[in-house]
Amino acid sequence: MEVKKTSMISTSIIANTVKCFEKDLLTTVEKNFLDPKNLIITSKMSITDSQNINHQLRYFDLHRALRLINFISYKVWKELQTNKIQAISFHFNTSQVSEPELFFIDRLKHYSQESIEVKVFPQLDKIVDENNIEDMPYYLSVGDLWTSLNIGKDYLNSKVSNVNSQILLNLAITQNNLGNTMAGEALLNQILEKDINNSCENEIKITSLYILSMLYLRHHNKKFHSIEKAENFLNKALNLLNEPSFIHNDKEFKRIFNRNGYALLLFKKNQIEEAINLLEIKIRELDILISSGKEYAILHKTVLLYNISQCYNILGDFRKSVNLLKEIIEIDTYDADYHYEIVKILFDNDLLDEGYEWLEIIEDKKIVDLSIQSAMKGYYFLTKDDYQEAALHYKTAYYLEYNERYTGEILYSYLYTLFKLEQYETILNIDVSVVNLDDDYKSDIDYLINETNEMRFNNNCEGLKV
Repeated sequence: MEVKKTSMISTSIIANTVKCFEKDLLTTVEKNFLDPKNLIITSKMSITDSQNINHQLRYFDLHRALRLINFISYKVWKELQTNKIQAISFHFNTSQVSEPELFFIDRLKHYSQESIEVKVFPQLDKIVDENNIEDMPYYLSVGDLWTSLNIGKDYLNSKVSNVNSQILLNLAITQNNLGNTMAGEALLNQILEKDINNSCENEIKITSLYILSMLYLRHHNKKFHSIEKAENFLNKALNLLNEPSFIHNDKEFKRIFNRNGYALLLFKKNQIEEAINLLEIKIRELDILISSGKEYAILHKTVLLYNISQCYNILGDFRKSVNLLKEIIEIDTYDADYHYEIVKILFDNDLLDEGYEWLEIIEDKKIVDLSIQSAMKGYYFLTKDDYQEAALHYKTAYYLEYNERYTGEILYSYLYTLFKLEQYETILNIDVSVVNLDDDYKSDIDYLINETNEMRFNNNCEGLKV
């Protein structure tokens, strides 16, 4: 089976691989990710996945995109097995291949484990880039940050002056969500330096100020966090919105969401009750806007409700937190993150069976994240001392997880269940050196492996006849 890169879109190789199969492999969200210019919206999508790009609140970071690619590669591998395909060859020019495509090929190799030969060959013919600047919002909206970045950079390189503020904003969001927050901040400052007073430019300025506040509250490297700077950006935006001469088509809504940012600032200051009070006021104001026809504000309401839920969880009122999450799920039924948040809170409060029931609800709604679901099931059975069942689920989670942020915990839990099952040879045959572990889990795993070696040595000694 041969696959070529036919477009400069960052998912070209992935999309062309999927097209090789007659079977419909992908979810609607995965299809939209690979082909955002032909968006499909269904009733069984989360509000985040179906939001109007003209009123987009949530933009996806690179890990969301990588998770999609990870599971697409898993589905492709299973289909290769089903069709008894022994080898797959990828053809591309190394100067044109994208990070997502290389990640896809790497994960396919991981899943194949020598059962299917994955080969790479050079592609001699050069690909013409057919993307234009009008396409940028589509790729950004579904989380294809790499295509969005390339389109934005090409645009900037072709412009000498009078750069469009909306494109600068899109490029800033792209850079921030790729983790390049300093580059994102520089672009946002370019927008703020423009001395133009019209509705379009002013709306972009308000959005830019909000994003800058979030950079200093959350997204910059921790050493650059500054509550003072964040507060200055939020207050500057609010002051502009309160000026009669400041032209803006949606002042009331933007004032509400500005204060959502301020609630996070209060949260960071540990002023939790004040944050709750502010958010509750703003939700009542949002309800008025929603009832007047601004349906896009429904997504924003779920965000404010989620933030209140987090506040109550910090205060120790986990039941109130869970009830608020249930209220959100009534609005946004197919968002898996809210369901998994409920499971996490219930597990943290030793309500294991209730948490497991929510895992079954997630399966019934067909919104499963395979790795998270397996890891949570593993935890459930581990706490029940059912090590055999726990090991099976942790093995699956470890096999499916790519993100180093979670791999260490999953790997340690898997090894621990194997240790409890006295499967010492299995533990020692797992190559833990391929996992880039943080210090905490590295020391725990090293300790467990040393104990395994000791137990195996003792068992071997007991079998010797003297």
